[in-house]
Amino acid sequence: MGRGEASMQLALVSSLVKDNRGNPMVLNKKAQGQSHFARTLNWKTNWKTGIERMKDAYMKSKGFYDALAMIDDRNEYKITLLARIEAISGWQGNHMLSDFHTRVEAGGILTIAQAEVIGKAEHKAPAAPTPAASDSDLLIRMRELYKAAKAKNDSWLLTFLTSVGQQVKSGREPTEKQMAVLTKNFASYRI
Repeated sequence: MGRGEASMQLALVSSLVKDNRGNPMVLNKKAQGQSHFARTLNWKTNWKTGIERMKDAYMKSKGFYDALAMIDDRNEYKITLLARIEAISGWQGNHMLSDFHTRVEAGGILTIAQAEVIGKAEHKAPAAPTPAASDSDLLIRMRELYKAAKAKNDSWLLTFLTSVGQQVKSGREPTEKQMAVLTKNFASYRI
């Protein structure tokens, strides 16, 4: 700061997690709004504006930043959380859990509150059911289609199958349009 060309930077960092050099891990550089704050005549005003911008960014996404600040290794986080979700019986049929799975699989993170939902689901989830003898041929084929669509990352079809699967399980037959979509995809995925 004592030099005429000196500047300062501002970043939101985690006090819990350190980078590979032992410095606090930077959570968000973009929220500062500019790459640096030069020592100009108005540097105090500019610095204050930058701090307010950073504070506002944090407050708008506090849950996200708090969760991000606790993650040491993003790859390990992804593997562990996906395994936890997939261990919950019927997670594919639960819109919230399947959304969480999709987000984590794409490299995103969950807020602390969302992670707590997974914890609650783990504690109340019964053992994974085996297909019952009463399951219709349609449900069995839909399960096979779901597996194939998941392997191809066909998120629209996964959402569609989850919705129609819940409908069929509740005793309501698929509509003509739903059956047309199912028939087309059974043929497309060779099921």
